[in-house]
Amino acid sequence: MSQRFGIQVAAIRKQCGKDCEFVHVEAPTVLKPVDLPQNLASIGAIDRQQNATSSASAIETLESENLELIPRGWWLRDRPETMHKCVSYFVDLLKEHEEIPFDGVLGFSQGACAAALLTIMLENSNLIHRLLGSSQTGSPSVTSITHPRLKFCILVAGFRPRFIQRGVAEESQVSAYTGTIEDEIQLLFDKGIYTPTLHILGENDQIVGRERSQTLIDACNEETRRIERHEGGHFVPSKTSWRQFFARYIHLENHVDSSELPSPNPLLTEVGTGSGMSTPGLRSGAITPKLDPNLASETN
Repeated sequence: MSQRFGIQVAAIRKQCGKDCEFVHVEAPTVLKPVDLPQNLASIGAIDRQQNATSSASAIETLESENLELIPRGWWLRDRPETMHKCVSYFVDLLKEHEEIPFDGVLGFSQGACAAALLTIMLENSNLIHRLLGSSQTGSPSVTSITHPRLKFCILVAGFRPRFIQRGVAEESQVSAYTGTIEDEIQLLFDKGIYTPTLHILGENDQIVGRERSQTLIDACNEETRRIERHEGGHFVPSKTSWRQFFARYIHLENHVDSSELPSPNPLLTEVGTGSGMSTPGLRSGAITPKLDPNLASETN
């Protein structure tokens, strides 16, 4: 996770104790002012109404005050080269931590997308060369990854990554396979994520709504995923009950079956359709059935 995100989850890290080390990872792509209105709104960093002028001014202020606050992203949806950069970054990261490997990963918003991608890359390490291009098939940096699969993946306000072609309206996009890195990533997500996943969703999240969250939930195996909800919006919950829940989940011996771990928000485990209540298909702490993809409308 990034230094900025590390500050946001400091209370959770403290709750986990000294025997749990959190490694902060900065997203590799520095965002320019022109990127902010469209792309940062998509990952929840700014409001859609902010214009490029105010965004440019904001970046200049951040650069002069604190380099850690410069806007960054894992990739831009209409720039394949940024996804190549992200995958290469992950390959180097995994090789650096082969001797003392990661146990799990925690991501928020687009960071949750990245966490899911990292998880699925380790489940399909023999296919990573396809993400970087066939010309790198024999590259030692790709073929010699020995980092084991992760034990768990915590996804807060996550969604399945989507990509668009520059200059083409999203409603005009065709899903035909073209062999690009975007297609390869979609194929991996279509295969599914089998590492135990914990999805944390905000009932009042105005950035990543239910349908968008469901796109990532559907990509995760029904037998190894768990869903929890909080009453808030687009943030990582950190009240006492949630801090304790995160710590206990991270320290589980077997993340496949976390049913012994009670929900941090039992009110949202009730089935209902009223405001603040979960629907049967999105019940907190429960295994959810897959939705018909034709019934779910994707958002940006």
